[in-house]
Amino acid sequence: MIEDDEAILEGLKELLRIEDFNVVSASNVKLGLDYLQSCSDLPRLIILDLMMPVMDGFQFRKAQLANPKIRDIPVLVMSADGREKTKQEILEVQEYIKKPIDIDLFVKTIRKYIF
Repeated sequence: MIEDDEAILEGLKELLRIEDFNVVSASNVKLGLDYLQSCSDLPRLIILDLMMPVMDGFQFRKAQLANPKIRDIPVLVMSADGREKTKQEILEVQEYIKKPIDIDLFVKTIRKYIF
């Protein structure tokens, strides 16, 4: 999970741990990309905040798609922007959830990729 808002990041990590998911997190895109490039056991899903400082979700997606090691990992984008379908198509991501997050939908969406 790549999310710059610490309160959201910690809350969602706790929720996912309660739901028996293993969670690795990064507070910005660079840290997330560094982790993905160095890890040997790739995640089954990347949960990505769209609007972040330094590098945003668009830049992450560009870097991800250019990297053969990680380009095929499905992505769930979270954003407060109301143009979900347009952004989902532009980013070529599998899932898009609008903030504030509907917790039941969030967990259900993740389960599609994890179990």
